[in-house]
Amino acid sequence: MNGGWLEFERPILELEAKVRELRDMAAQKGMDAGREIESLEAQADRLREEVYSNLTPWQRVQLARHSKRPYTLDYIGLMCDDFTELMMACSDVAAWCLAASNRKPSMPRVSSAFR
Repeated sequence: MNGGWLEFERPILELEAKVRELRDMAAQKGMDAGREIESLEAQADRLREEVYSNLTPWQRVQLARHSKRPYTLDYIGLMCDDFTELMMACSDVAAWCLAASNRKPSMPRVSSAFR
């Protein structure tokens, strides 16, 4: 892994870098590069779909263990205004929490992947 990205993601990253360069250059010089940018973005979308739909089993493992992937607490932070984790010794390794969203307290059960 180089810079937080996986090797099979390199072509996508290079194409996205070209889009950023073209967008920056067009903004600096006052050029209209809308068509070229749209074309490169569509190409990047197709490449992204091709790469991620043809992953090997090992690449899937690498992606699942990616250091920049979101974790459960990342999602909870987006869903709840206030969050308190209550650790309990459960046989199914579950995390329980008190959460408040829109000022309505709730106690959702957030299960882990260990089932």
